[in-house]
Amino acid sequence: MPITSGRLGRLQRVSRRGADAVFSFESSDLVLTPLGSNVVRHGWIPTHWRLHKQPPERGHAVIREDWPNASFEIIESDTSVSLRCPGLVIEASRDPFHLRYLTGDGRALLEEVEEGGLSWSYWEYELRYQLGAHDHFYGMGQPDQLEGVLGLDHRGHRREIWNQHTPPAVTIFPAFVNPRGYGLLVDNPYRAQWDFGHSDQRAFSYQAGGGPLQYYFFHGNGLPGLLRAYLELTGFPPHPPRWIFGLLQSRYGYKNRAELEEIARTFREKRLPCDALILDLFWFSEMGDLAFNSNWPDPPGMIAHLARQGFHLMLIEEPYITENSSNFAQACAHGLLAKRYDGSPYTFDFWPGRCALIDFSNPAARQWWSEKHRPLLEMGVAGFWTDLNEPTRHFEDMAHHGGSAAAVHNLTALWMHQAIAQAHERYAPRRRVFILSRSAYPGSQRYGAGLWSGDVAMTFESLRQQVAAGLSAGMAGIAWWGSDIGGFGFGGKCTPELYVRWFQFGAFCPLFRPHGDQTELREPWQFGPQCEAICRHYLELRYRLLPYIYSCAHQACTAGLPLMRPLALEFPDDPQVVDISDQYLFGPDILVAPVLEEGATQRSVYFPAGSWTDLRTEQVIAGPRHLDVAAPLEVLPLFIRQGAIIPAAPPMQHCGERPLDPLTLEIYPGGNRSFVLYEDDGETAAYRDGEHAETTIEVRGGAKSMSCLIGAARGGFARFNPQRTIIINVHRQGAVSEVTCGMALARAADSQSLERMAAGWYWDRVRQIVAVKFQHSARPALVEIH
Repeated sequence: MPITSGRLGRLQRVSRRGADAVFSFESSDLVLTPLGSNVVRHGWIPTHWRLHKQPPERGHAVIREDWPNASFEIIESDTSVSLRCPGLVIEASRDPFHLRYLTGDGRALLEEVEEGGLSWSYWEYELRYQLGAHDHFYGMGQPDQLEGVLGLDHRGHRREIWNQHTPPAVTIFPAFVNPRGYGLLVDNPYRAQWDFGHSDQRAFSYQAGGGPLQYYFFHGNGLPGLLRAYLELTGFPPHPPRWIFGLLQSRYGYKNRAELEEIARTFREKRLPCDALILDLFWFSEMGDLAFNSNWPDPPGMIAHLARQGFHLMLIEEPYITENSSNFAQACAHGLLAKRYDGSPYTFDFWPGRCALIDFSNPAARQWWSEKHRPLLEMGVAGFWTDLNEPTRHFEDMAHHGGSAAAVHNLTALWMHQAIAQAHERYAPRRRVFILSRSAYPGSQRYGAGLWSGDVAMTFESLRQQVAAGLSAGMAGIAWWGSDIGGFGFGGKCTPELYVRWFQFGAFCPLFRPHGDQTELREPWQFGPQCEAICRHYLELRYRLLPYIYSCAHQACTAGLPLMRPLALEFPDDPQVVDISDQYLFGPDILVAPVLEEGATQRSVYFPAGSWTDLRTEQVIAGPRHLDVAAPLEVLPLFIRQGAIIPAAPPMQHCGERPLDPLTLEIYPGGNRSFVLYEDDGETAAYRDGEHAETTIEVRGGAKSMSCLIGAARGGFARFNPQRTIIINVHRQGAVSEVTCGMALARAADSQSLERMAAGWYWDRVRQIVAVKFQHSARPALVEIH
């Protein structure tokens, strides 16, 4: 057979080599290695001198090595070979060789095409699988928003794996999850594409233009199990600082210290909550300096002054360095820049002037870049914004420490994130890392990186695209995601209506950041008093929800569940939700239906099974059904799932303004439910040492009577006080005759009277809400309502 192109063909033999099952062919070996209980690594290793492939090397997406031992047995017959693992069977036909993956009870998960799944031609290769009627493909990052209306399901589409600054930003991962119970991750950074039935409705494929072939098949119990397995492969995100869930105010850009401090003062005077101010390109003199210019006198003093008002400072940076930068000569002398093939630095004209690309494939360059962050971290800079790190200008004839431009392009963002995370570990080890990035690669999340969708247009069409982009990012392990509220620029116009609708949507995204180009102002008061009032309402609601958001963020860091959740994740048996991408769940219990059409005063919402309470009107809607709901400009349709327990904070202007006292629990009864409230100091890495508290809240009962058990906090941390006031608001509650919490509580005459009482209850007959107030200590408290 021709070796330079072809397929694996006939299996010659199968053998066991330590933890590997080795399938041998004329051209090569295919090595399968079960890892743990639900992952199988595949490596394609050339054995014939004419096969133009390099063997797999240490991965980039997957760097984990401490896998638990996985048992397997090999069973052979005349026509097939079976690799039997706990919970998984991989069957291989001998001629032509192709693989089938089945659950332990025989349910088919995935099957290669019959002629053989792996084929190649010189340096290119392809994996090809049969496409079933119930296959759907989720995750993968941020697809190209210029292709048209995005959906949650990538089926029927072709997705190019090549980080791009189009704009908007395109970040496609070589990985997906399928609700049939499996996922694939190809740990190859070269240019490639997924084709999910776009070219052939009977098959889907991965096609790569080069690089070694090492890929992972993982399986799990539903989409939540798959997301956890994916992060077990690529790394769970560290806990971010709590302030990233407040308002992150940005603009291109604040030009000097006086302007920035005026913005900060205005936020506080207007009582508009905000936690961070972000500096775009005007904070340095030359790209690559990583130093404040003269427009920012006494940066440590400025940062401390902002911190006293509750503001954190973030700075933009790029992977480029100009010839005029104070760091350029040093970078050249140490060989830290991308080069021409003659060894000279590869310089080119770009927006900041004549510049070069830092070679982040070089470990020495990453260490050097980490060191350049030391002064910034020591003066109190809280976060970093990595822009244009696709990288945007990247030439095919560039040479890198790690190989060609094709070999390192998709990894540049990952290595840049690693360098910044290492700076935190070295120079601010007790502070948490947060990186806002334009680009990423699987594993970026383990370095504390989140994504934003790039320089999107100022149109309702662009706003519509953001929902699917955020959902896809979350299903790709990138839990911290946001978009430029109002749109960045280039096309359209940011009208007050567009800003309001985008702001409402942003309030229910993981990252909440207004941003626009040099002619675009993005502070809420810039669009008139009506807009400011609406934005204030959603800002205050966002800050009230911080305990719920922070607890859900903990789930993202420990279980892989994103904050923005497609309905398909929570309702896997509902065929209506397979590709719904204009509404979503924020956490497990808040249904968000953004208004995405200009001039709209209502929108159609799909309600899955169960009862849903309109947050604004307390109207109860039974699903499953579609319903048109009212949505005037001041209203973002929000609905609370039956059984929800939503912890809420007191009003605050920034997340560290006051302790979580009183703690309010908004309860929407519906069967037996529980919620775990997660708390830590929100700032330091002490949570890694067990310094955090978890409180389980359990609700039992129905419409006539119910109980709420608030458990004793497990654990603790500095400044944690388990003794606090708790307010329970039970929605849709009929007439109440008695409320007890160890003893009968006094009934208040009205809500104002209850505010003055240390403990008691009040039933709002009109709104059908009973409010219960009591003092909670370190012991469990049982509240019963009859």
